[in-house]
Amino acid sequence: MAIEQLQLIDTIVQQTKQLLQLAESEQWQDLADLEQQRQSQLQNLTLEKLQLPASQHKDVELKLTMLIDLNHKLETMCREQRQDIVTELKQFDHASKAVKAYTK
Repeated sequence: MAIEQLQLIDTIVQQTKQLLQLAESEQWQDLADLEQQRQSQLQNLTLEKLQLPASQHKDVELKLTMLIDLNHKLETMCREQRQDIVTELKQFDHASKAVKAYTK
């Protein structure tokens, strides 16, 4: 059980790194697909009753801290992209209204 959970943490960290790469290259559909897989993995992660030797506690702590940091970076990138899209849509809406006003 412990080994599977540790491997799952590694998998989730790797998926999160891939998500960051996809966000950086603006591959949003691939990002959405991989995020769905990652969410499924996260739901399978159960740390509450995980029995680890003391030597592995620090390793798990470091991996989870890395995962939190990567998640923050990913969230920031996605929020920035969302804001860029909102700005573009507003500009498009203003341009569309101007065209309508001139074509009346």
